[in-house]
Amino acid sequence: APAKRAAMAAECAAQSSAAHKVGSAGVSLRYVFRFDDALPPGPMSTEEVVQQYVLPLCGDARTRFTALVPQQYVSSPKFFVCHAWAADFRDL
Repeated sequence: APAKRAAMAAECAAQSSAAHKVGSAGVSLRYVFRFDDALPPGPMSTEEVVQQYVLPLCGDARTRFTALVPQQYVSSPKFFVCHAWAADFRDL
């Protein structure tokens, strides 16, 4: 399973960097909260959220994550948020 996840992550990243500019890859904070509400309760690291939820979505759809987000929540980024992979996702 880890090798499959790594392959999906590489494919998702390659598609994202090759086909899309970062200028249109912003996701609204409102969507981040909606995404968080859909996750199971309890603490999860950012890495766990990415590995268990984001990468499988990207791999199954063979696209970048923002292509799966309703378009009203996607626009040019106004801020850059950096979050430690080991930190609790909900602390974001």
